Amino acid sequence: MFAVIAAGAALLVLTGLAKLRRPEPAGRALRAVGLPAAGRALGLTEVCLGGAGLISTTRPVLAVIALTYLAFAGFVIVARRPGSGIASCGCAGQVDAPPTWTHAALDIGIAGAVLAAVFRPPSPVWANLGQPSGVIGGLLAAVLCALLWLAVTALPRLTARQALLRG
Repeated sequence: MFAVIAAGAALLVLTGLAKLRRPEPAGRALRAVGLPAAGRALGLTEVCLGGAGLISTTRPVLAVIALTYLAFAGFVIVARRPGSGIASCGCAGQVDAPPTWTHAALDIGIAGAVLAAVFRPPSPVWANLGQPSGVIGGLLAAVLCALLWLAVTALPRLTARQALLRG
């Protein structure tokens, strides 16, 4: 549970930083579904929320992170509707992140794990790093965060290429 929460919080920081650097893709995606094009504000919010999740695992912080991931899943599902015209959800800044069912499922999975932790919050990331289990948990969280990033950004491109090669 610890690794999933830390990975989810770290992913918020990464995607937030990507939006701060390149807010236009998120702004276009938000505008396409009728929301204000506030890519940079969303990025700053993600960085702050992800940072809070890495520093503190209080119930309010975990609840807001879970709700944020549920909102992201809802956005991805709306972006998947036919005729939305959204080629990239803008989640990863300049890197294309097409809205896929995998993306929505990962957001829902992270939200579920974090929501479950609201009832029994684990120690924050930094509190366990001096212990072997904390180091292993931190490494697992880093690997999981990298895999989540790749699942949202690289996996859709790989499956699209594979479909082109077959077709």
